[in-house]
Amino acid sequence: MSHLDLSLVIPLFNEEESLAELHAWIDRVCTAQGLRYEVIFINDGSTDGSDKILEMLAAEISHLTVINQKNLGVAEARNRGVASMSSDSKYLMFIDSDDLLPKRAMAKLVAAAENSDAQLTAGKTVTFYGVRYFDRPSTASFFAADRAAITLEQMPELLGDAVVWNKLFRTDYWRAQGFKFPKGVNYEDMTLAADSYLNADRITLVSDPVYFWRVRAEGESRSTVRFEQSSLEDRLLSMEQISNRIKAKIRAGKLSAAVLESYQQRIIRHDLQLFVPYLEHVDATYFSTLKVRCKALVGKVSPEQFEAAGGRYNEVLRMVMSSTRAEAIRTLQTLEKAENRLTA
Repeated sequence: MSHLDLSLVIPLFNEEESLAELHAWIDRVCTAQGLRYEVIFINDGSTDGSDKILEMLAAEISHLTVINQKNLGVAEARNRGVASMSSDSKYLMFIDSDDLLPKRAMAKLVAAAENSDAQLTAGKTVTFYGVRYFDRPSTASFFAADRAAITLEQMPELLGDAVVWNKLFRTDYWRAQGFKFPKGVNYEDMTLAADSYLNADRITLVSDPVYFWRVRAEGESRSTVRFEQSSLEDRLLSMEQISNRIKAKIRAGKLSAAVLESYQQRIIRHDLQLFVPYLEHVDATYFSTLKVRCKALVGKVSPEQFEAAGGRYNEVLRMVMSSTRAEAIRTLQTLEKAENRLTA
């Protein structure tokens, strides 16, 4: 009996509208891949009509499986999907139910992985809003060219690609690492995505788009409101976990200090910047959490490296770590007024 090339794990909760589009996508795209694959939907306690649509899909498509569970969150849904995949499937990929794959994306990822014997293969993400499509700005440069069987040491900026859904994981690699999504936290895939890069001996990159990521009307795709305390703490926790894993590998002689420097510049330029605009709207606990844990993460970065990292709110972030909330807010307001004058 021949093995499966690929298992697709798709968690969903109340996605009745998206499922109609996904039905057409499965017919149009998945069947044209030339692969032996399975699709595993995990219905995470949907209360709309998603379950009925999934029943219909499963009746029509032989290689589609539906698993129903009570609402436990996307992490537990993904874990359940992985546990339910066929034992002989060579590769694993995750898709969010409101997103899509370009034509032949799976086939391109599998071919690149096979040609390079890669444990982890990743490709370019394209964001879409309505009929507008554009490269995901924060990671587009990572996928400017195809690269085969590289290591993280050769390209440490890949730690900024902290999502699981543009990636093809070799199943034996996934199982050997014991990867599981953490339950009950926001940004549940950040640390796991970083771990997948940190522990892979052979990483292959595909320059072609392999994932269409839907941007919702409010400007984010399933993102948690960033001025919530839990959102702040969960993202800081992931950054701390990733930093600690990098440091452990440096101590073991498996990575150079340059990887940590690259990651610190990334979180200065991107991750930590995400929370700064909300300083006027959060309480003292939020500010104190941001201050203390930012200092622990990047407080020892030299002024030159901090400046080189860049970022719109770079100076405000400095004030968060070194001064009071009132002073940080004044710095933020001054910056915003200056920007408003430039665009007026």
